[in-house]
Amino acid sequence: MPKKYKKSELRKLLEEAFEHYKQQTLYKEEIHQYFKNKGINEKEIDELIEEAFYQDILDIGIVPISDPKDPLKIIEGKRVYILKRKEKWKKIS
Repeated sequence: MPKKYKKSELRKLLEEAFEHYKQQTLYKEEIHQYFKNKGINEKEIDELIEEAFYQDILDIGIVPISDPKDPLKIIEGKRVYILKRKEKWKKIS
């Protein structure tokens, strides 16, 4: 996939989305709605997220959603995006 954004531009776009929701973790639906409201289509949003993952800006995970009546029964998994911090872990010697 060709790069469309510089890493700094991509990070800024995503930081704005996460700041909008005041969260470090967003559901797929939240991030998609944010960028749709900015005039970006589904395909471009998916490409933006994919590029952010490959540029080590986002982590992608699944959060299990359980039945409210039976918390041990998982009824679905929801995709989440986690904004990585800018700072790198310091090597402990």
